Amino acid sequence: MERQHSRSARDLGLTLLRWLGVGLLFACAHVAHRTADEVRFEDAELRMQLVPSPAALRAVSMGQPTMLADLMWIRSVLQFVDVFEHPSDKKISWLFHMVQSVNVLDPQWRSAWFYGGSFMRVVGAIEESDAIFRGARAVIPDDPFFPFALGMNAYLDRDDAVEAARLIREAAEIPGAPPWYRAAAAGLIDRNGERRAALRYLRQELDTVDDPRVRVALETKITDLAHDEWVSLIAERREKTEAELGRPIGNVAELGTLPEDPFGEGWILAPDGVVRSAAVDRELARKSIRNERRFLLKKPYW
Repeated sequence: MERQHSRSARDLGLTLLRWLGVGLLFACAHVAHRTADEVRFEDAELRMQLVPSPAALRAVSMGQPTMLADLMWIRSVLQFVDVFEHPSDKKISWLFHMVQSVNVLDPQWRSAWFYGGSFMRVVGAIEESDAIFRGARAVIPDDPFFPFALGMNAYLDRDDAVEAARLIREAAEIPGAPPWYRAAAAGLIDRNGERRAALRYLRQELDTVDDPRVRVALETKITDLAHDEWVSLIAERREKTEAELGRPIGNVAELGTLPEDPFGEGWILAPDGVVRSAAVDRELARKSIRNERRFLLKKPYW
């Protein structure tokens, strides 16, 4: 009886030791996993600082440049969202050189030129976007998209309508160019035409994007341009209405039925006399207050 009791106590002790060992094993695994995560993320940041040399990559590709280009493109696409959400000069430079390396390794791969230039524009690197689109023009000269994209960069990000018109006219003259390119080139002679061309370009780009965060950025730009377009058209209607009335309008209702406000808040006759969205007017008022506050807080220079 005593021997059986001793054996039971020993078995219980072993069981407890086993469970303790399992607990310690899980604890060690948890700590190791957290440490591995930290190292992994630090390593990912380090890898993004390493800029590949396209010429060296081609030399070491062992006759398989397109396969290496595919692997580098997958890496670029996966990291693009991180660059978009947490941009830095190093990350943007890394992404640009990765795209350039892919284009050197597989210069006839249109998608890398197409999306690569768009990637750089979305993260605000317009010089790099232009460089990629210019490279595409040199390698694929019969593709009308690339001069058109350069023209849109000139219009959307440089406010250079003259250069934009020149590039879009060049794009329109390339055989196989979409018919609306010619209309866009003609439209760039006035501000309304510029906006319509830009809106169509951005909507076309939106159709090719899946990432929800990039889509939000594009949709915001489209909404801003659509608002400016309607403000211009409403101003034309207002001019005609006031000529018929023989006096300035007192409220927007006198203009009749207006198109839907892209911001969804409705049109108002703002204090400065312009008919615009209530949302835009509120944002302009906030900016004005911030600018006044910044001015008042400035130290006097005397």
